[in-house]
Amino acid sequence: MSKHVLIVDDDPAIAELLKLNFEAAGFNADIAGEGQAALRMMDVTGYDLIVTDIFMPQFDGLEFLRMLRKRKSNEKIIAMSGGGANLGPSSFLELARLLGAAKTFEKPFDCRKLLAAAKQLLALD
Repeated sequence: MSKHVLIVDDDPAIAELLKLNFEAAGFNADIAGEGQAALRMMDVTGYDLIVTDIFMPQFDGLEFLRMLRKRKSNEKIIAMSGGGANLGPSSFLELARLLGAAKTFEKPFDCRKLLAAAKQLLALD
């Protein structure tokens, strides 16, 4: 039985790249363009892993992580960020860890390392 991953990123190129890489590794993968859409998808589909960007329009990754905490969801979480206006990605990724992200990656990232982290989180190694 393959694991189901939800990729939450407003950049279609990054989301599609992640989807292709996860599917090539044997995962089922879906894409949401922002946090609210991701929450709606989670109401219908169960996911084992969520890979979320931090900076997105409307409902960003930190707010999405806050909502996941309120829901007491069990999905493993990987957060990724390229940074914001005045702060580098490490500041936002530290906040993501505090909100429940098990692993974090700065953009640009190595897809092989991200996949390895996903497999480790899901005990697939």
